[in-house]
Amino acid sequence: MNLFIVILILLSFLEGTIIPFDLVLMILIARSFIVAEKSNYYLAFCFGLLVSLLLGYPLGLYSLIYLFAVAISHIIKTTNLKAYWIVVLPLTFSLLLFEQAILKLLNISNFNLSLLLVPTILMLPVYFIVRVWEERFIVAKDIKLKMGK
Repeated sequence: MNLFIVILILLSFLEGTIIPFDLVLMILIARSFIVAEKSNYYLAFCFGLLVSLLLGYPLGLYSLIYLFAVAISHIIKTTNLKAYWIVVLPLTFSLLLFEQAILKLLNISNFNLSLLLVPTILMLPVYFIVRVWEERFIVAKDIKLKMGK
């Protein structure tokens, strides 16, 4: 989890300087769609504050957007749609559209369709990378070592 947080911090700084789309939101959506933990909400809140601070937007704006995205991902994970990994694409598109609409409503940035299409296409590799990361490198809490006699 510590390495995951360091990666998110680096991506937050890259998002604030170089990357024009919301990569932190994409990773949070992918992780909350794969793993249903309370730590997703803490990550969403903290990194929302960090991204808001780095971009110069009102503090808490991105926290609310990220918390909403994580909550929607958790709701979809509890339905029968969780078996289909392709559901991540329309989910990401709709949540990025929601983010753009909020930013346009508050006159913070202009609506840009290319900032929706590129991250939606990139969501599949991000989803599979996060899935491999969570399945291979994170030890499950349910696994116990059985010792013989």
